[in-house]
Amino acid sequence: MKGFWRYMGRFGRKVIPVFALLIGTVAFGQVVNDPCYTAPKTFVSVSQAATGPLTIIAGKTSKQVHICSIFLLSATTQNINLIESANANCGTPTAGLLGGTTANTGPNLTGGQWFNFGDGSATVARSTTSGDNVCLISSSTGQISGTIGYVIK
Repeated sequence: MKGFWRYMGRFGRKVIPVFALLIGTVAFGQVVNDPCYTAPKTFVSVSQAATGPLTIIAGKTSKQVHICSIFLLSATTQNINLIESANANCGTPTAGLLGGTTANTGPNLTGGQWFNFGDGSATVARSTTSGDNVCLISSSTGQISGTIGYVIK
């Protein structure tokens, strides 16, 4: 290893931090198949003040929705959840992405609290069934605002 560092020293001090950065992120020769890491993301704005499900991401045939990042802010105390459904209005949820298939089985937020999950570099939730829509559901009528980054693949 001494010979390697001696060789790298010929290029000045700028090479070493770049080399260290590369080692810290992805190992050399490693293949990363996570769509959130490899594909461009789409972001959807969220604004909901009703308890019923709101379709926020329309599914595509034979493809799954990969959630890369979630930032949601609730104005009131309530539970929120992301569910998936084959129905356009998410009336019959088939699975929950952050818990069960109801709002009460998802994260609980107090008034003015936010839910932040994922930085966009990896999948944090994924639809179970290809082609399903992803919907936001809440337990009360308080305003929910935020953004969700996702990839459909």
